[in-house]
Amino acid sequence: MNAGVHTQAVTLLRTGDIAGALRLLDRHLSDHDRDAEAWHLKAMALGQAGRLDEAEPAFHKAAVLHAQPGIILTNLGNALWRAGRTESALAAYESASLKAPDHGPASLGAGLAYLALERLDEATRALEAARDRMPGQAAPLSALGRLYAKAGRDDLALEQFNAALAVNPRAAPTLLNRSALLRKLGRIDAALADARLAIQLQPGSPDAHLQLAHGLRRAGRTDEAHGAFMGAVQRAPLRGDIHEDAANFLWEQGAGDRFTDALDQVLSRQPDAGLLTLKARMCLRAGLLEPALAAAEQAVELAPESAGALSVRATLRRHAGQTDLAEEDFKAALSCSEATVDTRHEYAELLLSAHRFEDAATLLEDEVPDSSLQRHVALKTLTWRALGDSRYRDLYDYETLTRAMTIETPKGFESLEAFNAALADSIRRLHTSSTHPLDQTLYGGTQSEGRLWDVDDPVIQALAGALQKAAEAYVSALPDDPGHPFLKLKSERLRLTGAWSVILRSGGGHVDHFHPAGWISASYYVHVPDTVMSGQKSGWLRLGGSGVTGLDLPAEHYVRPEPGLAVFFPSYMWHGVEAFEATDERITAPFDLVPA
Repeated sequence: MNAGVHTQAVTLLRTGDIAGALRLLDRHLSDHDRDAEAWHLKAMALGQAGRLDEAEPAFHKAAVLHAQPGIILTNLGNALWRAGRTESALAAYESASLKAPDHGPASLGAGLAYLALERLDEATRALEAARDRMPGQAAPLSALGRLYAKAGRDDLALEQFNAALAVNPRAAPTLLNRSALLRKLGRIDAALADARLAIQLQPGSPDAHLQLAHGLRRAGRTDEAHGAFMGAVQRAPLRGDIHEDAANFLWEQGAGDRFTDALDQVLSRQPDAGLLTLKARMCLRAGLLEPALAAAEQAVELAPESAGALSVRATLRRHAGQTDLAEEDFKAALSCSEATVDTRHEYAELLLSAHRFEDAATLLEDEVPDSSLQRHVALKTLTWRALGDSRYRDLYDYETLTRAMTIETPKGFESLEAFNAALADSIRRLHTSSTHPLDQTLYGGTQSEGRLWDVDDPVIQALAGALQKAAEAYVSALPDDPGHPFLKLKSERLRLTGAWSVILRSGGGHVDHFHPAGWISASYYVHVPDTVMSGQKSGWLRLGGSGVTGLDLPAEHYVRPEPGLAVFFPSYMWHGVEAFEATDERITAPFDLVPA
């Protein structure tokens, strides 16, 4: 009898009749309370209905009664994962692994959850175990590819994606992940081929069109890229990440204040707090304060308990000099369940701009995740400098922690001058936009897209080798100090987290900033105008200023740029570039590294 009920329930679920399946199972369980599979099916039905609070105890009841509790708990994890409850899903997968140590899907689920939580070491162990326990299956191979790509282990990532696609060549998500990696590695034609195949397999996939757009953009085919970006927007009009990428593209192509047109069309039909918050932040970065504030006000009206909406309105109010109103918004944002470390850091900037240094120091006392560490230290050091705290100088010891060195001339070039001339030509070919990116700190110039060191160009590859060698020499010369927040991370092995090129025109420069994704940062000077080298600080690198509006602290250290010079410093150090006047360009190749 039980098997017949189970079969009927499965049939009802497959045809979408969740209510009918639940009625059948409830009648059955009223007389057969210890039927483990019936409880399992009821839990699955409740999960499909979005009633997770009811599904969870049903899963646990089934796990207690079932001969294979690991499978039941894995399915619980899957239901929680689909609902976006990552930490709860991880707990279920871990429980499943305890019950069934060799159950591959439990290891796979745990690995994906660890990856989402950026616990990469644990994700590696779990996903490698899943691969070993699920031989010949594509899912753990694809997941390992994503993990290795996130960890910067590109060769291993490509190997796993290739292996997964050998098992299932028509897996569109894996094709898209490989497309993104190939684009990062500068293999644009191969990246475009993967994106196009994914579109053939899933024409309605917004991610496929988005990957195609990014590939076309890297190829310099801007008209086609525009069409692909709009195709992605049309297929997912409420996806903020797609709108952000499309708007950034339009901004860099010179759209000016019309760069949010596609987003505005969606908002005119369907106002959405998340999209309004995104518009407010993008307009703020573009210096369009009036439309930014209007969007933020509407976002808060729609979602008065949204930390994101409150935070961006607070930041805009701070820029408008409305300190008291801004503080009210930040306090409200921090009380929201979705408040992030960024919310706390933005509030700290308000306190610093108001010269409330003790309050800022108190707000910054708690530890933060590694992903937010550089900003945290950058803000902390500003409070210490303002308060006269001696800890500031430990982290801003320019003699010990910064270094300028001339790189060795790469092989195959008669001189460093000849190398830099060839490098400047290679870099100029990468600059296809007409203005600076919205989310970067330069003005009066352009920045290359993607990771410079991955460009398939022998001159750029020679640069990468020379700069890696120079970085290793810089780190080797640093003193050993296990008690120092920066020096304690000293490592012989370094991993690149970002590399790009910048071309500044006359009148250009950089506002003061830090590098959130690095441990050490550097800038290599490819071409420097004569007026910069012979002048007094215009076009020079400055260190030790303040990037917080309203907190005016003068720079403490300047470096005059020269072609062939690489300047190294900790990533948390505030730095910028003085504006300059010249008839030619200032070309640099900055990069960030972390301990491997």
